Amino acid sequence: MPDSIQQQLAAIYKKIDELPSSYVNLKTHEVQIRMHEQMIQENQKRIDNLESQLSVLRKEWGIDLKEANSRLETMKEKFDKQLDDIQSSSQILAERFIILSRTLYWLLGVLSSILIAVIIAYLTRFIH
Repeated sequence: MPDSIQQQLAAIYKKIDELPSSYVNLKTHEVQIRMHEQMIQENQKRIDNLESQLSVLRKEWGIDLKEANSRLETMKEKFDKQLDDIQSSSQILAERFIILSRTLYWLLGVLSSILIAVIIAYLTRFIH
């Protein structure tokens, strides 16, 4: 037999020898695929169960997530408006406090000047 035919036969025999391990690998992968499919089915059952529980809770509470989100947005807008009002009011109060403190400081200066003038007048009158 020519060498090329012997080489081809050797390659064929080698492939035949490899077939059982390939078959075992194929069966192993097949078992793994079935296990994954079973896990997917179990997870889908869990998802369906959770969705049904969620729908029951929604019915019991009488609220929808979209409705809750819109309520939260409305409350947030009201809170933001109140916060803006408080900030503007506090700014106005701060400005008024500054004006009042300046007025009181000026008034204190005027009163101290009057008091000094009265003391000087009293002392000059008492001395003479």
